[in-house]
Amino acid sequence: MKQLTIQDIQKLGHRLATIRHSMDEDLDAIKALYAGLEPRIDARITAISKLHGTFGMSHLCLMFLHKDLLNRSWWVTNIKQRASESDIQSLACSFSSYSRMAFIQSTFSSVESSFRLLLRELDSSACNGGTSDFKSIYECLLKSKLSQYPTDSVDLLDLLRLVRNSVHNNGVYFYRTGQDDAVTWKGHIYNFKHGFPIDFVNWDFCITVADNIRMLMRNVVEDSNIRAIDRLIIDPFS
Repeated sequence: MKQLTIQDIQKLGHRLATIRHSMDEDLDAIKALYAGLEPRIDARITAISKLHGTFGMSHLCLMFLHKDLLNRSWWVTNIKQRASESDIQSLACSFSSYSRMAFIQSTFSSVESSFRLLLRELDSSACNGGTSDFKSIYECLLKSKLSQYPTDSVDLLDLLRLVRNSVHNNGVYFYRTGQDDAVTWKGHIYNFKHGFPIDFVNWDFCITVADNIRMLMRNVVEDSNIRAIDRLIIDPFS
């Protein structure tokens, strides 16, 4: 188990805080773009606000790790029992892993729910009314329904999807046919070997992927075909 240090967590927290600032700007810009629409309901705005919430919760988790879980004084004050350094490290690592998996799951869920809603509005007959498997949904939306295909977007979502599916198996990749898989994104090959754990999903990876998801989502909701929808797109999840 890799030793967690306050310095490492602090660096990650600063990085996530910087991205949260960009997310604040994204949300303000999209609310202004769709001024007059209910921001708590319209799916173009909630597509950004759901991700905004995910980044916020993940940043709080890192702050808790940095300020509390890795500090013996917090344990003495709140747990009221002696804990060895190894116990503190073990529990802090477990919390970090739990928070990282939640970050992946929440990011994925935000994107999937938003893309299904947007595709249904653009073409109610596509992908069985927006109920097909998610890969079909995002390939259809990104490649054929927007005015311009966002570069590398399908590779990015392929990567996120396979990582999220591996999270369901406690970090081990399985596929129903027993095949291995690989995704090339931004010039790097990410390998998924059937029956083996994936070893690249650390906090740096998760933050990098989530930040690119953030940029992709803004690109999508600002697309001219999405903007041309002149009615409220109700997000039932909100």
